[in-house]
Amino acid sequence: MGRVAAMQARMAQPEPATHEFDLFVVYAASDADFVHGYLLPALNLPPARVLLVDELTPGALVVSEIARGVARSRYTVAVLSPAYLADRWAVFGEQLASYVSVEGERAGGAQVIPLHLIATPAETIAALVARQPSARRVLVFVDQFEELFTLAGAAERQRFVAAIRSSRGGCKVNI
Repeated sequence: MGRVAAMQARMAQPEPATHEFDLFVVYAASDADFVHGYLLPALNLPPARVLLVDELTPGALVVSEIARGVARSRYTVAVLSPAYLADRWAVFGEQLASYVSVEGERAGGAQVIPLHLIATPAETIAALVARQPSARRVLVFVDQFEELFTLAGAAERQRFVAAIRSSRGGCKVNI
């Protein structure tokens, strides 16, 4: 099941109206065409139940507005792309949503759904490294890494590991 289909399934589950919005979408400005042209039509949610990061109050403190968006929404989708990883406010929105998700899980708080628009692990690592060019070491955490061994075939697993190893330009990589 793809990420968009999984989001559709999650949001189709009824929930008492405890949030003003079903969905808060955090994304980089350059990903707006994807969000408006594909994601929102695919999810088919009523527009009044969706809050987009570019609809936050203009002129207000960005940190406060993102925090309000996360708190007012049932789910927060972080559209992850190289542009997103370079946008400090987009990254902050995802980090805040993750924190709220973990802290509020017991109380039925907001949940984060990462949506990856990055084609390869090498692109992901390159985008992260570009944000910290002076970094001497990079720690990469691969969510659900075990699926590489339980769901992927040997050839796909080898390609993935090779992509991670080659992404840091000759530096030692431990997996």
